[in-house]
Amino acid sequence: MIAEFGTEMKEISADSFNPDNLTLAVLSLSEFKASYEKLGLSPDLAEMKPFDFDCDEDGYRFCVEKISTDVENDSGISIRFLIKQNMFIVINADEQTKEPFYKALGNAKNGYNIERIVSNCLYSVTYNDRKELEDIEYRISELEETLLTDGDTSSINTEILKIKRKLLDLHSFYEQLSDVTDELIKNDNKIFNGKRLKSFKDYSMIMDKFAAKIDILRESLAQLREAYQANIDLKLNNTMKIFTVIATIFLPLTLITSWYGMNFTHMPELTWRYGYVYVIALSIITAVACIVIFKKKKWM
Repeated sequence: MIAEFGTEMKEISADSFNPDNLTLAVLSLSEFKASYEKLGLSPDLAEMKPFDFDCDEDGYRFCVEKISTDVENDSGISIRFLIKQNMFIVINADEQTKEPFYKALGNAKNGYNIERIVSNCLYSVTYNDRKELEDIEYRISELEETLLTDGDTSSINTEILKIKRKLLDLHSFYEQLSDVTDELIKNDNKIFNGKRLKSFKDYSMIMDKFAAKIDILRESLAQLREAYQANIDLKLNNTMKIFTVIATIFLPLTLITSWYGMNFTHMPELTWRYGYVYVIALSIITAVACIVIFKKKKWM
């Protein structure tokens, strides 16, 4: 889409582009390659990589890698931006970014200017992130509940690693947006009207809050990981305790069988009619006595 702004937004073609008018272009990579010459742009814009940022007297060029907040989605999308005094170009924006952006443009009540258009676009990049960060927080809480209620924890370590990786990517994403916005606020090339920079400052503060929220979630995740490790250690200790109790019960039985396995010539029980029954009874009594003692000591 290429649009021209006056008193209202009007969609135009690349052939109708007038550099003197305030113009917005939201293009796919293929659309940009087909129209960059008509718009008077350099093809190098499509080659920019995430974290690239250029500032000159004509404007700003930068690339942001948009990270999905969906823990199951590891993919990202590189969105390129070009800002001039009367032009704003967005390349390769996804549908989730375009929809709130267009909606904000359509609801403009105080006219159009480059500052408002750019800030609306930046807001659209993170449009649903607040709610989706709450979803991640709820997911961590569910894992905590599973751990505390002795639920199925077989996949909890995998879940923790996935969320940890996602939070790391999101933290980098929000810091990148905050850094870009701070550069725009500096307005070194005087592209923007200094009286209209408040929306950029507000957006930078929101990104800082998002980054702080990520730090809180990462701390909660670290605590969950510690609790999970403690749970594993507790289960291992309980298992070792059971084996220790069993070994302790069989220790005197082993002594009894070893004692009566020596077969000395003058051992009286060897010729006693009830010697075999006596050893069996002695073993049972010894085992039961050990169990009773362990129960009283609460060792089992």
